[in-house]
Amino acid sequence: GQLAGLGLVLGFLTVAFTPLANALAARLNVPSRIEAAGAIVVLGAGIEDARTLSPISLRRTIQGIRLYRRGLAPAIIFSGGQAGQEAAEAGLMAALAIELGIPFGVIWTETRSSDTWTEALEVARLAQPKGIKKILLVTDRFHIRRESAAFERAGFEVLPASGDSALENVRKPEG
Repeated sequence: GQLAGLGLVLGFLTVAFTPLANALAARLNVPSRIEAAGAIVVLGAGIEDARTLSPISLRRTIQGIRLYRRGLAPAIIFSGGQAGQEAAEAGLMAALAIELGIPFGVIWTETRSSDTWTEALEVARLAQPKGIKKILLVTDRFHIRRESAAFERAGFEVLPASGDSALENVRKPEG
């Protein structure tokens, strides 16, 4: 009892008042690698209600749109199922992209998935028959390591593109 409580307090103090928290966060962080790819894949992060993207999904959607507008890929794949909602998250992200001027013909949606692994498999089902092997994966920096691994297992070369930071290391495609 008391020993466990003391251990908990010491653990909290260690994390709160030493550089340990920053060191742990730095290990999880993967810097963006923004360069030309076959497609931009934007992973969903939930919806607030039947017709509203969560703030994280909204930020990721905008990042995907920004990358497309920079000419870094010829297509955007929005991924996110319904998860008990009235509308699929990918459909809401696509509708916003169209409203903001992205051509309908370059947008694909993946609405079957319920987790990261099925997202990777469903995106592979859509993209790989079209020869797409290299993707810009838009998610949050603390999720990118795990999500990149899933998409790599599904056969993609993954370029991390954090949806929660400004564009870093942006290079225009050659040609």
